[in-house]
Amino acid sequence: MSVQRGLKAVGTFSYQTAVSGRGATYAQFIKPTLQIVHQALEWLGRFPALRKAITERLKDSDE
Repeated sequence: MSVQRGLKAVGTFSYQTAVSGRGATYAQFIKPTLQIVHQALEWLGRFPALRKAITERLKDSDE
């Protein structure tokens, strides 16, 4: 459940940032929420393709 809710939240934050012009407010929550989703995926031990995609996205955001 936390994976699905976290991904929905990231989508909402991304939309608010890109489309609604509320970037400064919502952009700060994207990376921490992805980290929570990644942690949940690690704990579940499922969805390896999704886990890999999120891992790559988190690495890209560190650069």
